[in-house]
Amino acid sequence: MTARGPGGERLAIRGLFLDEALDAPAAAALLAALLEEEGGGLAWAAPRRAAPGVVRARGRGPGREGLALLTWRSSAAGTALGYYRLSGPPGSLAGRRQTWARILASFRLAPPGRSAGASRALRYLRWREPEEGAFTLEVPEGWAVRGEVGRASAVDLRPWSRLRSPDGAVEVFSGDPRIPPFREPVPMDVVMGLGEGMWYSPGYGVRLMIRRYLPGTAFLQDYLPLLAADGWRCVPSRQRARPDVAEAQARLRQRLQAQAGGPLPVGVRDDAGEAWLRCQGGAGGGRAARGYLFVQTRLTQGFGLSQWQVVALLGYLAPASREEEAREVLARLVAGTRPDPRWLAMQSGTTAATARIVAETNRAIARSIGAAYAGTQAAQDRAMARGARGRRGVERVLDPRTGQVRELASGPDYWWIDAQGRIAGTRTPANPDGLRFEELIPLDR
Repeated sequence: MTARGPGGERLAIRGLFLDEALDAPAAAALLAALLEEEGGGLAWAAPRRAAPGVVRARGRGPGREGLALLTWRSSAAGTALGYYRLSGPPGSLAGRRQTWARILASFRLAPPGRSAGASRALRYLRWREPEEGAFTLEVPEGWAVRGEVGRASAVDLRPWSRLRSPDGAVEVFSGDPRIPPFREPVPMDVVMGLGEGMWYSPGYGVRLMIRRYLPGTAFLQDYLPLLAADGWRCVPSRQRARPDVAEAQARLRQRLQAQAGGPLPVGVRDDAGEAWLRCQGGAGGGRAARGYLFVQTRLTQGFGLSQWQVVALLGYLAPASREEEAREVLARLVAGTRPDPRWLAMQSGTTAATARIVAETNRAIARSIGAAYAGTQAAQDRAMARGARGRRGVERVLDPRTGQVRELASGPDYWWIDAQGRIAGTRTPANPDGLRFEELIPLDR
């Protein structure tokens, strides 16, 4: 919150939370980082301890002076912090000392703990697609689950899943059977009387919608009407492209090419994007929710054809107080999705190696969802926690099999774990032993 005084004084107050304890040196470093980011145009002295649980810094600039405080209170659940920044004309802070003291004294830090809306510890179970046994998912116990392989034709598969919390407040989803495969327009369409938005069938029961290629960020906007059809009116508050996902897919294709013994006879382009949403709707149409969407599209060109599809569509809708829970469930849903190797073999003669590549792709996307959180307000709190962990030389990773969060010594770029709990670190993304190890998902990058 912010406030202004009659003489041009300004007061900014912010609450933060860290999931670990804090001491005075770490608090001073944190206050210095906050002032470097949002110091109000003043030059700030190094923060110093002012009292137990309080560090302070003074600032000066052209025609203004400032005072900044960081207070904290710890418990077993973590540390609640209050950040206060005062500024005004020279002499205004000292002249109104009692007024500022009363204002600051009116704020109280509550001991950190779980709020009424905070998520409980979730226990995950493995759920199998009921129609064909095509894939399995990791889902929270007690949640309603729907999903299937979505077979529109023998070769047009549109797998999807929908998860809903027991109270119906949180929805998590992957895929959408309403999204068809697409084909880009060609000059011959004019002769055939075809245009964008119309259907073309190459045979085998497959129907392709004629449409120009849309990168992931552009398709995000196109998906909003489908959310509206589900009863949610959503407006993006922020969105961005994710070229890192396209780069990861390119590396996977290189592995496929190596397995095939040479370059694939088609050109492939991947584009990904994500958006944070503000939504209204749901049951009764009056619920406010925050949403997240991740979309990856793929354009394949070869043999005179140019086709594209949405290869990943992931998201959630949840009250603001349950967004952390929704994000956790989505990451586990994606990282824990496993295609059944026997089902894959029956479809196209593919092998368990392909199943492993699909699983690696899902884990890469799950990591990208975690990284996406870096732009949200809550991520600022996490950034502070990362800084504190960095000073201790540790980082957090998630075991996708058990949901356990571990702290490991910083150093390796990639972490791996085997069935016996033995952990290995590497500098490259190559799995040291694909038959033994599974990758741990970093939470602080």
